[in-house]
Amino acid sequence: MQDLFAVSLVMGASHIEQLYPYVESLNNEYNIYFLTQSGCFVTPSMKNPKWNCDNLQNYEKLLEEVKFEKVVTSFYSFNSYLPNERTERDEEKRGRIKEYDNYLNTMKTNVSKVFVIMGEPKGEEFDPTLAIRKGLPNSIPETKARSDYTEHEDALKQLKNIEHVEVIDPIKHLCKDGLCKTRDEKAFFYRDYNHMRPWYSIKANSYLDAIFLT
Repeated sequence: MQDLFAVSLVMGASHIEQLYPYVESLNNEYNIYFLTQSGCFVTPSMKNPKWNCDNLQNYEKLLEEVKFEKVVTSFYSFNSYLPNERTERDEEKRGRIKEYDNYLNTMKTNVSKVFVIMGEPKGEEFDPTLAIRKGLPNSIPETKARSDYTEHEDALKQLKNIEHVEVIDPIKHLCKDGLCKTRDEKAFFYRDYNHMRPWYSIKANSYLDAIFLT
């Protein structure tokens, strides 16, 4: 497989999986690989209590087999399954930051372009069942959406190998005039509190066209 060439590797947890309907809709002539595992992150110290994350965390093995031009990954799960106790939490975050730096260095060494996607708006307002049951509004303030990612933003500032990596902010594209809509007059955009419906993925993720179509 050494000579196999694929334009893009798309890797991460379910927030990368939800890009699949959008990418499929592009009818791209190039090879695009999806390497995903729900509830996982690329840093080896992150452990999901329900299943292992080896397919993501053993990324170096894949890079030995396939040559990629681009890698698109997510930073969404950076703080998943961290302990609640402050000292332990901070210690584990420092470990993940160091490991993610190693990941970025490996990717930059082996791949021409690396893209990191931050988190999308989320919350119970986006969950159709909860929103209807509780009579929740059809939008949330952008400031609220961003407040869910303060740990991510702090970690991003500490990464030493983030230079020459393109960091993509979905909130910038999915929210307008300070509001993040949860639905229109016809349907909810998400299937639960933090995952897009396929039709909305196709519609909303067009801001990524430059990555997959060029």
